[in-house]
Amino acid sequence: MYPGLEQAVSDVVRKAGMLEQVYVISFDHFSIARLRELDMDIPLGLVFHGSMPHFFPFMKEIDATYLCVRLSFLTESYARTIE
Repeated sequence: MYPGLEQAVSDVVRKAGMLEQVYVISFDHFSIARLRELDMDIPLGLVFHGSMPHFFPFMKEIDATYLCVRLSFLTESYARTIE
């Protein structure tokens, strides 16, 4: 959506020496995947709207460690799927 944003985010985080203090999350999963291609070290997360367990393989693929999900979808069954 914003050309060059992923590189700019990586550059700012590294220049500020904040790699261990931040993680980048987004609704734009394509953007997060591009950021992973550019920077293998920056912690990533995905924002999901709804119950989407089929995105877990994608999270694994891009090594995303954080998941932001709407509270109403965070059921006990969904939590077990996440594990």
